[in-house]
Amino acid sequence: IGLSYVIILMVSFLFMGRLRAVAIGGLGVILTLIVTLGVMGYAGWDINMVSLALPSLVFAISIADVLHVFRVLQVNASSTDKTTESDPLTVLYEATKPCFYTSITTFFGFLSLTIAKIQIVREFGLSAALAVLIAYVLILLVVLPTFLRFMQPGLVKQVTSPVWGRLHHLIQKRGGLILTSTGLLFLLSMMGLMRLEVDTYSIGFLLPENRVRQDSDQIEADFGNYLPLDFVYRIDSDQSQDSKWRKELKTFESAVIQITPLERGLSSKDLWGLDSASAELLQGTIPVVDDSGHQGRTMFRAPMLTAQELTAIQNQVLALADKHLTQFPEYEFAGYMPLYAVMMDYILEGQLESFGLAFLIITVLLFTLYRNFKRLLISLIPNLLPVMGTLGLMGWLNIRLDIATVTIAAIAIGIVVDDTVHFLHHYFHFKDDGLDTDVAILKTFEMTGGAITATSILLIAGLSVLLFTSIYSVIYFGLLLIICISLALICDFLLLPALLIRTERL
Repeated sequence: IGLSYVIILMVSFLFMGRLRAVAIGGLGVILTLIVTLGVMGYAGWDINMVSLALPSLVFAISIADVLHVFRVLQVNASSTDKTTESDPLTVLYEATKPCFYTSITTFFGFLSLTIAKIQIVREFGLSAALAVLIAYVLILLVVLPTFLRFMQPGLVKQVTSPVWGRLHHLIQKRGGLILTSTGLLFLLSMMGLMRLEVDTYSIGFLLPENRVRQDSDQIEADFGNYLPLDFVYRIDSDQSQDSKWRKELKTFESAVIQITPLERGLSSKDLWGLDSASAELLQGTIPVVDDSGHQGRTMFRAPMLTAQELTAIQNQVLALADKHLTQFPEYEFAGYMPLYAVMMDYILEGQLESFGLAFLIITVLLFTLYRNFKRLLISLIPNLLPVMGTLGLMGWLNIRLDIATVTIAAIAIGIVVDDTVHFLHHYFHFKDDGLDTDVAILKTFEMTGGAITATSILLIAGLSVLLFTSIYSVIYFGLLLIICISLALICDFLLLPALLIRTERL
């Protein structure tokens, strides 16, 4: 957390070039994190393998809007239009309107995670959504007024760069190639999505050198499987003294141990033949038969498995039960492990529902902003492609969709839309003022290009510290968001202008 904060402040200084400006923005970021963590503490929400990424996200998202506000003030201070410069309401409007929409879209991107069936994912979504709102309020009430009060004399510096002119020329010349490459990337992403697997492996979250994982491997090597998998069954009252069901149970357990990776644990037959004192002691320690004698359980010992592998083994055991347990009216799995296996279904449902809700809400918000279906479509394409590309890459690299990476799509769509909103806000403003498409794109690059680049670098820098954790799921979370943000930057600088130029010709 400390490293990510230092990196973000360094990148902010490279963009703003003023220590005072960095200090003001950094104060807003720290206040956002303190208030967010304070609320989490009062709510009783823990820092876990999902919310571990929250501080770095809060730092990067908070400072991103600070940079856009600084850029608007910078351009205003260097403007030759003194009327605009002296109108504080105009400055306030231009600085905060796109930040309001980016905060709202990011807020709903995180908030969509609250419909997930996994509690730690819901808590993470709510915490992050709260952080976004806190950041915007602090920018509005603290950062912006402080900038206006203390930074205006020092804001003026060179605000144009020949880079944007060369980039604009490249897009004009190679627009067809950019759109064709986009189509190819879309197809590759769809192919990768079809390869994407949904699974979770708790011990696999840890790196091989992690002490907990090493101890688990050593226990399995020395003593065999140690993960309990309970199989419960019931017999009718008139069968309780019949030995036939006991023979069936013995045959069933032998078949399970022979055919599946499960090892023998403890069952009701371990009590047979014991004197009453021993049986009572064993029953009291690990109950395998209820007081009526009509219900019992067999505890198998399973190896450390993924949820998908465990589900497959459970299906094998149930098939063997259907074959051998003819005297048993009811039988099923119980305990923690079946719930662990069901998480796979929750993960898939959560991904689809969260992303669908986030996309729907963001679409409505963007239409409210632009009030034009053509502009809405142009704004959605550069934001969907990075998300699809990232999920497709997961499929190609065999990175599973698990309890941590399940949040990627909903979070990504809320984050990557921010720079698109800033770009299109200024582009449509210039177009509405009567400028032609090429001039409007060039002026938009000059207005937002530096800030978009800086905010993307900030997000990447802030998330890069997650690559040095000892938990695979957190590493993948950071890596995949970095890839998504990088794709979004390319789309905003190449695909989005190419679409604007092409649609103006239609």
